[in-house]
Amino acid sequence: MTRSIHIIDPGAMEAGGHHFALIETILASSFSGDLVFHTHKNLDRRSFESIVEAGYDVDTVFEQNFYEYYGQNAFDSASAVDVLSYVARLKNEYDKVLLQIYSNSEKQVCFYPCLDWYHLLALRLAMPDIETGHVVHRVCLMFDIGVAADGSRDWDLLSHWLPQLRWAADHASIELYAADSRILSAWDLLATNTSIKVMPSYLAYWPSVPKRQDVKGCNTVLAYTGDVKADKGFKELPNVVRELLADQSIDQVIVQFTWNWDMPELESCKLELRRLAQDESRFGLFEGPWTHIEFAQTIADSSAYYCTYDRAVYDGKSSGLPVWLGFYNVSLLGYRPKALEDELYYIEQHPAYKEALYSDLIEWFQS
Repeated sequence: MTRSIHIIDPGAMEAGGHHFALIETILASSFSGDLVFHTHKNLDRRSFESIVEAGYDVDTVFEQNFYEYYGQNAFDSASAVDVLSYVARLKNEYDKVLLQIYSNSEKQVCFYPCLDWYHLLALRLAMPDIETGHVVHRVCLMFDIGVAADGSRDWDLLSHWLPQLRWAADHASIELYAADSRILSAWDLLATNTSIKVMPSYLAYWPSVPKRQDVKGCNTVLAYTGDVKADKGFKELPNVVRELLADQSIDQVIVQFTWNWDMPELESCKLELRRLAQDESRFGLFEGPWTHIEFAQTIADSSAYYCTYDRAVYDGKSSGLPVWLGFYNVSLLGYRPKALEDELYYIEQHPAYKEALYSDLIEWFQS
């Protein structure tokens, strides 16, 4: 019997990033069953229309800022009262979603694309006490849980995570999945009595993405893709592009970015990139989101990706970049944060992990 699928994603707003990628992936799958997206009220209009045109339902129920306390600085500056107040408001929004789901006796799967510990706490408070057996909750762990690759612990962060993880592990209807090898390793180091599985990457519908062609004789380097962020090196990007163009063996340098927020400190960089694109025929600049097929085709046709990410930031974060590069076996150049290199190496060296990572998302929902 086909399960109804509920994508419960308070972070789904702007057209960009992994929230947008999940929508694109499901649309690309042409899944014909019952599927509902439960998103933020400010879901991008084009995404909303695309979902409806595909025949799926959209429930724009969430009002809280999913990334209210994203990053250590935001969390450190907040009081305990502020955080608990946020959790209570988010819990009420989860209540609305779960009430309608549990009122239906058919088999259903709820998917949470990424939850930090305070999101998981809100879900915990909203979750019905009685196990009914007809609803499965699949939670993707993507954020730092407080255990580094060397085994060192951030005890403050871990103290917030552990009660939520223990609850989830003991809850029969909840299944935990790791977004990458970093989370897998952290889970092993926690030495829990429960296992965690590999989350199929929802960055693309892998069965239908373009295949890699022979790129010999065409040296194309991607220098930036995705949301504009200072910690992804956008400020340094004009100089990086110039350095790459100075290498005459490079046929083309490509930059794509999505400008989703007001960032006056990066405005001059954007204007400088536009000027470079006008002056340099070997520089291709693309503003606005790509579909995952457009992104896949560009990666497949590239010989290398020049990474500009801040090492200090991305050594503790998940990134979709190594997932794409690992699928197409594209070289990573530039700054190369250790976490990205480690993930690429793990993909190359662990066939079972690679197979799970690039498996069919829709089949996974129904399994």
